Amino acid sequence: MWRFNKWDCLISFVQQTLTKNLRQLLDVREVDEYEEEHIPESVNIPLSNLEKIQDMHYAKDTPLFVYCHSGRRSGAAVMMLRGLGYTNAKNIGGIMHYKKA
Repeated sequence: MWRFNKWDCLISFVQQTLTKNLRQLLDVREVDEYEEEHIPESVNIPLSNLEKIQDMHYAKDTPLFVYCHSGRRSGAAVMMLRGLGYTNAKNIGGIMHYKKA
């Protein structure tokens, strides 16, 4: 069970509006971090392998909600995604803003 802080409204909106191939919650932490804990419904593509997103065949205008641990890697990922042509990538910060209840 997750207890959310100030990000509650944003994450709730993102999760409620996720639709296959229309919106995606993207975790750019490393695989071991993702396996330890992650936001439900997210897909893990580590920042170190972000170019592999092209293998996912998302449309370039797909809304991508990107997070990591603190928000730093997700910020870098959004810049990289834009460089790859993804026009609708948003940095939603870090999972450290969440605490298990």
